[in-house]
Amino acid sequence: MDDPMNTVICVIILIAAFVLAQIGVVWKTRRACQTIIRDLRDRGAYDPESAAALPYAQKKGLLHFGARDYKPQALQHLILKETIWITDDGRCYLGENAQNVRL
Repeated sequence: MDDPMNTVICVIILIAAFVLAQIGVVWKTRRACQTIIRDLRDRGAYDPESAAALPYAQKKGLLHFGARDYKPQALQHLILKETIWITDDGRCYLGENAQNVRL
């Protein structure tokens, strides 16, 4: 007969694996956010006139293979938090909230 303890251990292992995977995604997204902000600071993109085009701001096709790039997801997060602003032509610059972000 199936031991109930084995079932409990399997459920705990599955939950732990899920939590660790989510922690990894958050960590990689945070690092991508720092990279984007550092990139815009290095380019001096602080206002719409000095905004810079970011290559990872463009949408990728459905058949993109390779390692997952967290920069597009991080860029969307930074836009929602108003840390980064986008001009009408798709260039990005740092908003006022970018001053509070530590790298």
